[in-house]
Amino acid sequence: SSATGSKKKFDHSIATHLGLRVLNKCCPEDRWRVGVFLTTLLCHSMPLNALRFMAPLHSSFLVAFLILGLKCICAETNVTGQEAISIAKHLIEQQNRLMTEQKVLLERLEGVQAAAKEHTCKTEPEDDPNDDGFPYVSLSVILVGCGWLFKFAYMEYRVYTTKLTTEAEQEQQAQSNIDIGEFLQYRLDYYFSVTQWAKPILLLTVTFLLIFVSSIATVVFLGDNISAAAWKSWTYVADPGTHADTDGTLGRIIAFGTTIGGMLVFALMIGVISDSIGEKVDDLKKGKSKVIEARHTLVLGWSEKGLAILRQIALANESEGGRPIVVLCEESKEEMEEMLRAAESSKDDGLKLHGSRVVFRSGNPLAEHDLIKVSAHKARAIIALSPDGLEPDAADSRMVRQVLSLQKIKQTGDGLSGHIVVELQDVDNKALVQMVGKEDVEVIVSHDLIGRMMLLSARSPWLATVLDDLMGFDGSEFYLKEWPQLVGKCFGSILYRFDNAVPVGIKVSKTSRIVLNPPDDMVLQDGDAVLVLAEDDDSYDLNDHDISDYEGTRPESDVIQRKEAEKPPERLLFCGWRRDMADMICELDYDVPPKSELWLFNKVPMEERAVKLLDKGNKSQLKLKNITMKHVVGNPVIRRELLSLVEVSDGNNKDVDGFEIGERTGRREVLNYFTSILILSDCSEEHEEVNSEASDSRSVATTLIIQDIQRGISERKHALGEACELSPPISEILDSRTRSLMQLINKEGYQGYVLSNHLVASALAMVSEDRNMNKVYGELLSCQGNQIQIRKARDYINIAKKEPLCFWDVQCLARMSEEIAIGYIPVPENTDVVENSQNSKPEVLLNPPNKGEARVWSANDRIIVIAMCRQVWLL
Repeated sequence: SSATGSKKKFDHSIATHLGLRVLNKCCPEDRWRVGVFLTTLLCHSMPLNALRFMAPLHSSFLVAFLILGLKCICAETNVTGQEAISIAKHLIEQQNRLMTEQKVLLERLEGVQAAAKEHTCKTEPEDDPNDDGFPYVSLSVILVGCGWLFKFAYMEYRVYTTKLTTEAEQEQQAQSNIDIGEFLQYRLDYYFSVTQWAKPILLLTVTFLLIFVSSIATVVFLGDNISAAAWKSWTYVADPGTHADTDGTLGRIIAFGTTIGGMLVFALMIGVISDSIGEKVDDLKKGKSKVIEARHTLVLGWSEKGLAILRQIALANESEGGRPIVVLCEESKEEMEEMLRAAESSKDDGLKLHGSRVVFRSGNPLAEHDLIKVSAHKARAIIALSPDGLEPDAADSRMVRQVLSLQKIKQTGDGLSGHIVVELQDVDNKALVQMVGKEDVEVIVSHDLIGRMMLLSARSPWLATVLDDLMGFDGSEFYLKEWPQLVGKCFGSILYRFDNAVPVGIKVSKTSRIVLNPPDDMVLQDGDAVLVLAEDDDSYDLNDHDISDYEGTRPESDVIQRKEAEKPPERLLFCGWRRDMADMICELDYDVPPKSELWLFNKVPMEERAVKLLDKGNKSQLKLKNITMKHVVGNPVIRRELLSLVEVSDGNNKDVDGFEIGERTGRREVLNYFTSILILSDCSEEHEEVNSEASDSRSVATTLIIQDIQRGISERKHALGEACELSPPISEILDSRTRSLMQLINKEGYQGYVLSNHLVASALAMVSEDRNMNKVYGELLSCQGNQIQIRKARDYINIAKKEPLCFWDVQCLARMSEEIAIGYIPVPENTDVVENSQNSKPEVLLNPPNKGEARVWSANDRIIVIAMCRQVWLL
């Protein structure tokens, strides 16, 4: 680095001397290679950039090595000295030029670095367009946050001082002692309980205080401005790795403390967020989210009929690919979904939804906000189920409130899109619900409905099988539809216009009245709808047939004589007790002939029966015209008490017969005395809840005992050569799982039970799909108007002729008696086959598929007709 010539000469001589020493040590053969290596190394092998920045290496070394290399090359290649010197000069000039360029480049580089540093210091705030005014923003945020914290602290201080003063006044002390730590814990607990935002606000407050303290420390000890300090503190809190680039001991201490606090804050924040997400997921599992559906079926409440209702609604909408079904009940959503999955996976008649979706929501069906949550105002139909486990009046009162809640939604919102189907337990409350719901409500009294089915089935055993097939959407059901092509036609002419349906009535458009079994001359007007029995609403259509194609001469029959014959008195036996026993008796009294007897056999003591029949004063005294009541006290599941029924007095005729209440009259009867036997789901004990399994167990036991007693009576009668006609028992069962047991013990061709919950659920589902069905089934199951009745084929057909007749021919014969045939039951001539084989039981053919196919009818065949209820013939 020295500029003196002596120094250059000295360095040059030393380098030359060292080079010669190296060359002398080499053998002559290697001197050529060493010279070429030195020259190539310095002039050719090194890149140009390397030569430019070799400032520490003095030029004399370069010259010395170049000269030595050239000398070696000249010595080996016979190059002259002048040529070597010229090459060396050329290389020296090139080196000097490179050194000059190097110096210039270094000076320019130093100038650029100095200018860049000066420019950075002057223009740093203006480089970032988003940083304009950031110090003021940071200061504003800090001031606002500090103001809010000061205000909050002041309010809490006021609360603290107020509590101190109050407690001191109560204890009559000069000063009260309230620990500040306990007070803070109490206030935190208070805020956590009153608002769900307490945890996030607390974490944000701690984060703000951490950033504020770190920013102040950075400004005070490191001299940064407030903007840079606030941002740097935030990076320490948000990213633990940021503090690694901090310089200085004091700065590192601030960064370390802020980072530790930030890690704790973010750990707590992650916990709060995780808890919030978990709570939201739990809320979704509990069914608290709103249902976004329209034109769905809404079920309010839950009972044992729930799964049967879901099954029927799914069957009704199978042709449309399924519809959404929403259930709102107080049970847990998870429990309901688990129950649905278990029902779907059950191997014993598993539940099939046929494309329908079931959505469960937990809530109070009486609460307006819960009803809005399930989109009650958008539902196409609403089914309100009566709750289990309540007294009938209490359950019906709940249904009244349910209807009022729905009416409130109708008035305050967009109205109701569908009608309301309400299940009641007491027929006396029906008028109240209809008054509250007005035109929006269809009421089904479950106990009354089942009671009427039991009465009809007991007096006509085949009817239980028919009703089981007719109620629900498994087979054929009733549908209403307008047919403009039939306007102006009389009803008698349209009976044969449907190959896959049977017309049974007309809905008059002007009055909305449904006329079942109308006269043949009733003409369809514009807007009138035809009521038919069909498999589905889209499974039937008009044909081109005319009534003349099926009219003919009716075979000889004794229908007229049987129709005019007087009905003999009936003798009915009721085993068990129902809460609506009085309603059943009144309904039965209207339909039976005079001098009929009704025997009540149950465990209710005679002293309590009168009170129970009056329903604790809610019903009036029974005024019977055609029925005489007889009483037997005993247990229907005990065989010896069923062998001989001993009458006891009710005490009403004490002045005439002299018997006290509960005293035996001496009259005894056996089971073959009765024309009809009903086994009711027993709820005779006070405050006894009707358990479906226990009730069905009693019904099954009573049925088996009665069948065994009747079998013994029949064998003894036949041994004596006497005729014996025994009435088979009809049992009421509640649980659908008992159906298979009843089918196993049933030895007759017809169904010997009425599945009450299933039939009520089917009725609710059918009325929800079409509210007109409430009027249809209300008339068919009552003792007034038209009923579904079972006739023997010989009542229409001359069986002796063995003449093949099709179903249309039978329809013509039935219309001559002002009845409508809707199906038939083919029963084999040999009844022993039916009794001894479970696989050969007759099939009920409602709406027969091949109505034009002729067959030879047997004397045991039954015809299913719709006829006026007073036209009951002897079988």
